[in-house]
Amino acid sequence: MIFIALPALARVPFEEAASTVAKHFRNWEILGEGTLALESIKDRFEDVVSSYDLKRIQLHAPFSDLNIGSYREDVRSFSVETLRRNIGIAADLGIEHVTVHPGVFSPHTFGMRDFVISQTNRSLRELSPVVRDRGIAVSLENMPRIGITVGHTPDELLRMIEGTEIGICLDLGHANTTGNISAFLELLPDIRNIHIHDNMGERDEHLPLGEGNIDFEGILKTLSSGYSHGLVIEAEESIDSGVRSLEFLKKRGVSPD
Repeated sequence: MIFIALPALARVPFEEAASTVAKHFRNWEILGEGTLALESIKDRFEDVVSSYDLKRIQLHAPFSDLNIGSYREDVRSFSVETLRRNIGIAADLGIEHVTVHPGVFSPHTFGMRDFVISQTNRSLRELSPVVRDRGIAVSLENMPRIGITVGHTPDELLRMIEGTEIGICLDLGHANTTGNISAFLELLPDIRNIHIHDNMGERDEHLPLGEGNIDFEGILKTLSSGYSHGLVIEAEESIDSGVRSLEFLKKRGVSPD
């Protein structure tokens, strides 16, 4: 099934965002920030989703001003509690899957890769009970080649989710910037969500599918034999760029529903 994710929608009213999505998609991965923060829309969530005939909803958990890999205990604890609250609300609303980001470097921890990975694992272990108790799928996303990020390799992601109830969200565009899409695809049994967008391998451009250098033909062939979860089109510019990616996938036999 195909989802759309469009971060710009977190700057418009919930009803307007849902209307924009519903014109072309039935499945939506909401970025739970800004106007789409779950705590602010939870009371009207079911009415809006049903009124626009949206079928499946996933949540991309908030990450602005959060850092589950922080060396500061107040920052790390606040970040964990924010994610715990969002996961709980998502479960209450019947949302099926939540994607979370790893921790990031701060000026003090810059270059302390093992430390940030360890702190992220500690935070995810603290989140694991609510994931288990609420019966909701949660996945950790690999990050692009940007100086402040960890989670560039399969090994780093596996270290961060070790001992937890949390799976992997494979972002194909991010993996193209780190040059290891094939290595990530070897983790297919642990992958519960896939973000799909294109780039030229140098930076995280979020291009429509087919406008970069990612071999989607080969990837889709691999996925067809062992993956049954969502493909989330991440559109950076507009819903129109997401629709171009939707048509790309439909022409290659991917069912939107």
